[in-house]
Amino acid sequence: MIYSALLSYGFLYLSVLLLWMPGCRKYPAWGLVLLISIILGLISHQLDIIAIIPIILLALTAYYSQAERTHIFMRVISGIFVIILSIGLAGHQLPGFHNLNVLDHVYISNNAIPFTLYLNFDKTVVGIFILGFGCPLISSKKEWLQLFKQIALKAPIVLLVVIVAAFILGFVRFDPKIPDSIFIWAVTNLLFVCMAEEAFFRGFIQKNLILMMKK
Repeated sequence: MIYSALLSYGFLYLSVLLLWMPGCRKYPAWGLVLLISIILGLISHQLDIIAIIPIILLALTAYYSQAERTHIFMRVISGIFVIILSIGLAGHQLPGFHNLNVLDHVYISNNAIPFTLYLNFDKTVVGIFILGFGCPLISSKKEWLQLFKQIALKAPIVLLVVIVAAFILGFVRFDPKIPDSIFIWAVTNLLFVCMAEEAFFRGFIQKNLILMMKK
């Protein structure tokens, strides 16, 4: 059973990565991989059958709220449902999801508060459907090179400012280390947490606000 659960989340990670695969709009491989992840989640009891209802509703509303040919009234109604479902899923308020707990009250430093990490299936599907159906994502080599050039110039400055400010304000202490959990924490935050939050707030809310202001 645990192997089915791990495979389910493995395919969920892969589904996120496939969003950036070239040609994903015409041949959405991420959708097939997500379906496999859901089936494995049902087999391993990470998902109950009732979880299929909000997943399907979110998929439909995310598609129709961002499809160009959808009537404006249908887009607005679908958009409202996307917001409601996204908040419910991201806040773990909808039934049927048993997110896997991989770190439970772990102390990374002696003076740190205990850290708990879940692999949130419900929150992740929010980002997958919003990005998969609505946002043009970079996928070509040229686009990736342009992105990495911007990151190389700006990221070190931002990181330095944030770290120094946090240290001066007393939010952190100098305690360098590489925890055993660094890999699962980094991958999960990047592909699950950050992806879902950026997709919802920037890829859906901010994008639609900009479109409304242009009219």
